[in-house]
Amino acid sequence: MGTGITALNKVQLGREATAGTAVAATTIGRWEGCYIVDEEEVYFPAENVGLVVDTDRACNPSKSASIAIPENVATFEQILHILEMGIKTDTPAQDGAGDGYIYEYPFPTTAQLTPKSYTIEGGNDEDVYEVEYCHAVDFSISGEVNQPLMFTANIRGRQASDASFTAALSIPTVEEMLFNKCKFYSSDVGDGFGNDQLENTLLGFTLNVQTGFVGRQTAEGELYFSYLKQTKPIVTLDLRMEHNDNAVAEIADARALTARAIRILCEGTAFDTGGTTYNNKTMIMDIAGKYSAIPAVEDDDGSSIMNFTLQGGYNATLSKLGQITVVTNLASIP
Repeated sequence: MGTGITALNKVQLGREATAGTAVAATTIGRWEGCYIVDEEEVYFPAENVGLVVDTDRACNPSKSASIAIPENVATFEQILHILEMGIKTDTPAQDGAGDGYIYEYPFPTTAQLTPKSYTIEGGNDEDVYEVEYCHAVDFSISGEVNQPLMFTANIRGRQASDASFTAALSIPTVEEMLFNKCKFYSSDVGDGFGNDQLENTLLGFTLNVQTGFVGRQTAEGELYFSYLKQTKPIVTLDLRMEHNDNAVAEIADARALTARAIRILCEGTAFDTGGTTYNNKTMIMDIAGKYSAIPAVEDDDGSSIMNFTLQGGYNATLSKLGQITVVTNLASIP
C-alpha cells in the first residue's frame, strides 16, 4: 500500500487554447507548498420524516477548486504565468535584434481584460488532481533587503478531477529576481515613470493586486462556473523607506495628496545579445496613485524608517494606473 510523500509534490501547468477546455501540462511550476483543494459543495437538505436523527440524504449543488501558492521565490520566467492568469494574455515583442522579449501587462482602465486560463495538475506519488479554467483571484510581489523577490497567488478553477501527471516534462530553467538588484523611482506624474531615482531609500515593498476576476455560476447545465468576468481590480503598493530627505519629500506629497508615479525596476543577468531598449533580464512595476496616510517614524535596529502605502488609481495625466513589464529570453511562454 503506497503513501504519498511531500518531496514528490508538484504542480504542472498547461495554457488552454479554449478557456475551460483542459489541456495537457507543458511545464512544471518551480514552487513549493502548492496543493489543489477540491471545493465541491455538499448540501444536506432539512426534512422531517419521523426519525430522531438525520438521514444520509445529500447532494452536490456546485463545484469549484482552488490552489493557494504560498510565498515562493519570484523568477523572470515563471512570474509570467501569474501575470497571464491575473492580468491579461500578452504576445511578446522582440527587443530589436536582441535576445530579450518584452511582455507588457497594463492594468485595466476602460474595459475588462481577459486573462489566460490554465489547466493545472497537482499532487504527489499517491494522488493527482487536475483543474481547468484556472485564473488568479489575487497575487502579490514583494521584496526586502538581502533577499530574493517573493510572490504569492490564489488561483481558482472550475473543478478538481482525478488525473495523472503529464509525463516526461523537463524542469524549466529559471533566474531569481533579487531585491538588491532593484532600483526605486518616485516622480511627479507630469514627469512620467522612471524619471527620478531615489537612491539609498527603499528597504522593502509589497505589491498587492486583487484582480477582480470572478467565475460566474449560471444555469448552463453544469455545476461549475460558466464564464469569467472582471469586477473592479484593487492595486496597492506598500513601501518601506529610510527616513531620509527622499522620504521627507514623499511625506510632503502625501500631505498634499500629490499623485505619484512609482517605479520599481529589477534587473537580472545580461543577455548574450542586448536589445534596442534592454540589455538585461528585467521586471518593471509602474504604479500611479496617492499615499493613503501620513506614515509615522519607526525604529529599525536604531535606524529610523517609514512605511508608506500607495493606493493605486487611474491618473489622467498618465492615462493609466500602471503596468508590469517583464523582459526575458522566452519568445513564448512554455
